[in-house]
Amino acid sequence: MHRRLGRTLFSLLVIAAIGLAQPAVAHAAADEGTAPPSIESSEYFTDKSAPMGTQGSFRFGPGVADVVSYLYNFDDGLDTTLQAGPDGTATLPWTPPREGYFKLTVRSVTGGGVVSDPAVRAFSILSRSPVVTIYPSENDGVGRPVLVEFLSELPGVTGFVYRYDGGRWKSVDEGYYSLVNIIASRAGTTKLVVRAKLPHGRLSPATTLGIYTTDSPLVELEGPYGSTAIAGVPMTVRVDPAVKHVKEYRYWGLNSGEEQTVRAGRDGRLRLPWTPAEPGYHLINFRSVTSGDRVSASREIALTVQPAVPTVLSTWNNTTPRGGVGVPGTIRFWSTIPAEHVKGFRWHVDDGPEQFTARNPVGYDTRTPYTPTHAGSNKVYVQMEFSDGRLSPVQEYSFLVA
Repeated sequence: MHRRLGRTLFSLLVIAAIGLAQPAVAHAAADEGTAPPSIESSEYFTDKSAPMGTQGSFRFGPGVADVVSYLYNFDDGLDTTLQAGPDGTATLPWTPPREGYFKLTVRSVTGGGVVSDPAVRAFSILSRSPVVTIYPSENDGVGRPVLVEFLSELPGVTGFVYRYDGGRWKSVDEGYYSLVNIIASRAGTTKLVVRAKLPHGRLSPATTLGIYTTDSPLVELEGPYGSTAIAGVPMTVRVDPAVKHVKEYRYWGLNSGEEQTVRAGRDGRLRLPWTPAEPGYHLINFRSVTSGDRVSASREIALTVQPAVPTVLSTWNNTTPRGGVGVPGTIRFWSTIPAEHVKGFRWHVDDGPEQFTARNPVGYDTRTPYTPTHAGSNKVYVQMEFSDGRLSPVQEYSFLVA
């Protein structure tokens, strides 16, 4: 009969209807000591985790007197009894059944049935084969790199060898951790095999996993400012097939929410001119169709079309006169177009001389000082000058000076 003292368990005898004695569990409180046992292991409690297949043991030591057995479990909460020796200790031989994280919980039991508080130790078992992690992105596809991580904490690892989709073995010699780019040449599931390089020319067991590559077409936007889309600025949408024998593409989102169909070139490619009409968020969707009428998965591209003109702010506004003639203030030009595509802003107030303010290379806000020359209504006229010398449409901004 086991008794738990402190937060203690008493085992009672319950007489069943057929006259047999059956143990039952109840909870009670008492004041006896219930110090937890100790747990030691020279194989599993070390600075480095033990590898899979390591044969070792755990030694349980008493925290109270008169210990006759131990209750232990690994993660699952199902206790197993291990008898103690005359000195109250016990040794549990153990070989890990799997790799990964373990939590060992142990309680001692005295001759009087007192069950101690639990002792808990956590530890990890290393895989003998490398841990391989794939980091997919929304732009994955045929011909595009996928980032893959190799990790092995086995002693003495100097690098990895790997083979992708039945190709030749490749090697990286960067120690126990490496990042590599894998590029698929076809859609579907392909196989990656990875082994760790161990001392004396040995290799670890292999990790084999599949990498799935979508059959959706590859879509990229090209314009005078790279992939930056600006309202009113012509671009080209480049669409390349991920499968063979593509005859057409179905798409929506280029200035229309309705699906449209366009023939592909003889090589399965498409070059589609597009001039974004309005600034704001756009979602573009493309699917390919083969000569056998197989429709691919969708390729979605989310992008923001930038306004072609800046937003103008200032010390003044157009509702309440502020400041005064000769009182300095600030005019601000705000644009989210990347700084490398904008030289600056050409502007003037009313009929005043044109001035140029270079774009702030950091952030979206470019500020320039201005001192009003007359009271009443004032108007700023501004154009962005792009990196290629192109000028944006004129943006106007009115304000009142006291």
